[in-house]
Amino acid sequence: MRSGPWVIALAIALIAAPALAQLRSLPQNAKRGNVDAVQYPLVQIAGITYRMAPGSTIRDDNNRIITPNFLPVGANVVFAFDMHGDIIQIVILTAQERERLNKTP
Repeated sequence: MRSGPWVIALAIALIAAPALAQLRSLPQNAKRGNVDAVQYPLVQIAGITYRMAPGSTIRDDNNRIITPNFLPVGANVVFAFDMHGDIIQIVILTAQERERLNKTP
């Protein structure tokens, strides 16, 4: 049984995974702010309380989907709304994304 090609493929995947996580796209027309409080289904961002939509997702800075109880207070996020005005997606920004967004007007 030859495991050489599988070992090489696995090594490439493990090396490439962090690079792919940095290529994620942020939601279009998203707002930005810091999380003040979370009491699901409500989340307070930049002093405003919003309701999270059913099926909403939260992505951490490693691009993993997390549950609302793991959304850290103080996290710098971008968030998008559904057609009812509820939050449908929250993305915790990485240091590189924060820097990139700080440079854009």
